[in-house]
Amino acid sequence: MATYGAWLVVEQGPPSHLKLGSHSQRPCPKTTSSSKCTPARSTPRTPRFTLMKLRLYLVHCPSGYGFMTLPKFLAGRPHIAGQDVAGIIVDAKGTEFGVGYKALVNQLKIESRQTVFINSGSSSVGLSGIQIAKSLGCKVVATASAKNKDLLLSLGVDEFIDYTQAPLVEQFKAKPPSPKCHALFDAVGLTDPALYLNSAAYLAPGGTYLTAGTLPKTRKEILGMLRQAFEGLLRPTWLGGVPRKYGVVMVTLKNKDLETVRELVAKGAVKPIVDSVHSFDRDGVLRAHEKIMSKRAVGKVVVKVADEEWHTRSFRILLLSYRY
Repeated sequence: MATYGAWLVVEQGPPSHLKLGSHSQRPCPKTTSSSKCTPARSTPRTPRFTLMKLRLYLVHCPSGYGFMTLPKFLAGRPHIAGQDVAGIIVDAKGTEFGVGYKALVNQLKIESRQTVFINSGSSSVGLSGIQIAKSLGCKVVATASAKNKDLLLSLGVDEFIDYTQAPLVEQFKAKPPSPKCHALFDAVGLTDPALYLNSAAYLAPGGTYLTAGTLPKTRKEILGMLRQAFEGLLRPTWLGGVPRKYGVVMVTLKNKDLETVRELVAKGAVKPIVDSVHSFDRDGVLRAHEKIMSKRAVGKVVVKVADEEWHTRSFRILLLSYRY
């Protein structure tokens, strides 16, 4: 029986607890024809998955190492470390693209000539969001540290804000955008509610503040997220709530979304930004997690599974499954 190996999260703790061994050898799904797949476990519903020859996978923050620190009843261990992948498609019944496209197109519903503000433009989600917004003809205002300014400008960012100079709210109050932004996408998932609480100053009426979300670690972060969610989802404006819509990214994509992405990739309007590539052995996997945990990665942190050539169209498309 053909099997595959994987790095598994088997216990609560840091990335050094990842395991790879005979216990991680699992049956591969079978391809019964060029157009049909047999899943490892059948369900009454139509199978919806992608069978691939895997070449690499992507390390995430916080959905990657963040879930390693959660109790088992929340994290559902054991589970595979790494869910966004790239490789050669053997057969497909649907897949997901990621946060950037879902946030801007499906939820914020941005249109040409609108102004979009993207917080954390140098994160992988932010980088994808910038390219998608520019491909749709939007004006983009984005934040990052000064060292990443040239990268963001090269992707088409119209206005750059260095978040290290002063808190964003202070910078906006000192120099309000004109006109106000039509949509605000927090690609890093801030736990400080200040950016949303003051959003009426820089977000146009009818505009939406959308967050990618994160996993809070400290009491302050937990309280900040609860305050943000309460103000955005529960407190009405007539009781002093923020007069701007609030939402959280929910990644569920359809095949037509993937077709649109393929077109953008083919035209060169969207391209993956890779921070670093690491080997599949223990040292490489740990270095990859250390990089993403530093919160200094610019683009995707990649673990290369196979040494075969993977400069294929499948790689170009599937690497766009962005998640910071």
